[in-house]
Amino acid sequence: MSDNQPWLAAYDFTRQLSLHHPQTLHRLLKPFETRRVPVRYTDGNEEVIHVINEAGLYKALIRFGHPEYHQLDEWPTREVIPTLRDQHAPDSELPHRVILSWQCQGLMLLEWQGERWMPWGQVPCHVDS
Repeated sequence: MSDNQPWLAAYDFTRQLSLHHPQTLHRLLKPFETRRVPVRYTDGNEEVIHVINEAGLYKALIRFGHPEYHQLDEWPTREVIPTLRDQHAPDSELPHRVILSWQCQGLMLLEWQGERWMPWGQVPCHVDS
């Protein structure tokens, strides 16, 4: 998050779209939809990477998306962006999304009033596991 807006690593996203040349994405986007930021790793190394904002993400999905990328389209919309926003929300009394690690997978839950909630449609998938 930067300026309360989600920014995603462009290289990682282009790999998910099966683009062989990430530069293609940068040429498509407007200057306000992409930027270069320094990233510091835990080992102390630093690298400057390209990131894209939410508008750039959706523009790339429209331009380069395929019907088989349906889950890739839903994942940022339903999980990634809301979770990033919730983690940076100033008021912790409001409901917010959390990720729970369970059986080697991440479950998206809503935490509210000290309880964790799961969407009803996901319950059968995880109870049978």
